[in-house]
Amino acid sequence: MHSKERNKWKVRIANSINQCSNLVKRPARKLMAEVVSGILSSGSLQLSKISRSLKEPTRIHHTMKRISRMLGKHEHRACESEEVLLQQIIPKLTQDMVPGLGPGDLNRNDSTKNENI
Repeated sequence: MHSKERNKWKVRIANSINQCSNLVKRPARKLMAEVVSGILSSGSLQLSKISRSLKEPTRIHHTMKRISRMLGKHEHRACESEEVLLQQIIPKLTQDMVPGLGPGDLNRNDSTKNENI
């Protein structure tokens, strides 16, 4: 991915994440934008590949450590972020669509709080 195109995607991702500013504070929004852009550009969920794809001017080890620490710090926001996402998606669902649930959703500690599980 070229740097101009990557920057355009980062701006689009940041703008969409900033829409939920009433529930998520700025450091968490920044982290979400970094992780989402890293996942999209690397095509992987591995922290090492996400960190490498961010192309920060520091060692990959330090980027991985920072992201890991920040993910652990904002772990409790996952359910709130899912609620915001569902509120945005529900009006767009039609009769022909079937919402899916990934196996990762079932493995979380708070999976019993999800509806219909």
